[in-house]
Amino acid sequence: MKMPRASYLMSENASLEAALNSGNEDKIVSELRQIRSKKSSRQARVQKTLDVLQNAASPRVRNAAAIALADMKSVEARDVLVDMLTLQETKNSRGTLLYALDELRAEIPIDVLVGIILHDSYEARQEAVNLIEKGRAVWSDNDLLRTPRKLENALSGDNEELRDAASRVMEYMRNQETSLISVASANYHLFERAMKSRKQITCMYGGYSRELCPVILGHSQGQEKALTYQFGGQSKSGLPKAGEWRCLFLSKVSNVQLRDGRWFVGSTHTQPQGCVEIVDLDVNPSSPYQPKRQLTAVGRRPPRRRATG
Repeated sequence: MKMPRASYLMSENASLEAALNSGNEDKIVSELRQIRSKKSSRQARVQKTLDVLQNAASPRVRNAAAIALADMKSVEARDVLVDMLTLQETKNSRGTLLYALDELRAEIPIDVLVGIILHDSYEARQEAVNLIEKGRAVWSDNDLLRTPRKLENALSGDNEELRDAASRVMEYMRNQETSLISVASANYHLFERAMKSRKQITCMYGGYSRELCPVILGHSQGQEKALTYQFGGQSKSGLPKAGEWRCLFLSKVSNVQLRDGRWFVGSTHTQPQGCVEIVDLDVNPSSPYQPKRQLTAVGRRPPRRRATG
């Protein structure tokens, strides 16, 4: 006769069950420290330890469960541990949870780690910074923009240790932004050259020939993108006589050629652009998008304004 799951798990972890029923923290912690070497099935041990982790009212018991899961190399625990970092009841006792996530080589959202750096204990803050510097944090391009803003106030505060932590994270983020630029594709470099020399570009995109001027260059969601003004060529949706703004993924651009010709885009943008999240270069010298590099134009022609955007 097949035993019900709950009874089966209880029988395989009888000593831990007895400790939990006793309510004695010392006994519970002792059992959790030994659970890795128990002879019951690994699945049963992991599931029971996850139950303890999620239901423990005591930080000491919760931390012992987290370490036990790390010792058992339980990848199943990663998401649960990350979720627990966001719970109010784990505040000021998250250092061990972060340690367990580190041992499990888990990826953690950058906004969760930054929240811990700004508002949690010294131990948790140091663990969070270490995880970021180890490359365990995950983020979107928007996070690359938002994170430094969240940390700016900490840099001017009275807490020296917090200032140092915020500074380390901001330095790491700056290095990540630089690395995006350092591995730029051939298309990226050609678009950059066109912007610097105010040259037109002819290329293929989406199966249509395009004639355009690149205006903003950078990245969105880790992909190279350019905001351009197409003044000639073809388009699936048709091209107005005066031309139209186009947002291009550079990985989908082919047959890029630079040529001399009039610069068909004005030097200012009158409406916000949503094409490029992390702006590397902008032909507008007064760009509101805080480009990572300043564009030094060479061989610049007087602009012929045909559109603003």
